[in-house]
Amino acid sequence: GWLDWLWDQGLLSPLPQNCAPGSSPQVQGIGPTFKLTLHIQNTSAGRPSINLLVSFLYDQSLYAMKRAFFKAPMLVPGLNYPIETFVECLSNKGISDVIKVFVLREGQSMPLLTAHINMPVSEGLAAA
Repeated sequence: GWLDWLWDQGLLSPLPQNCAPGSSPQVQGIGPTFKLTLHIQNTSAGRPSINLLVSFLYDQSLYAMKRAFFKAPMLVPGLNYPIETFVECLSNKGISDVIKVFVLREGQSMPLLTAHINMPVSEGLAAA
């Protein structure tokens, strides 16, 4: 899979690969622009998750992102929330890297969830 999920607390989790079609984490496109879609879900018994931030850490010499940091919506337990952003590959050398994703609670430095996205090599060429 694209993501190597690690999590510190049981409040958030990625959806399992056997959920409804298209619900697993995805990297779409052949490059140089890719669409990243992460699906997160609040797995707590009955408490919504609020004040969550999503941050992407990446090599800025290889990639540019339209939305690298933003506030997540309130997560109601049991619902699937797609988080989408776009990544542009800046290199034409046929190399790729890992993009790290962090889900944090406002005011806390320890992430609730960390994901590593293994980006594919960009097959497309940027328009001149």
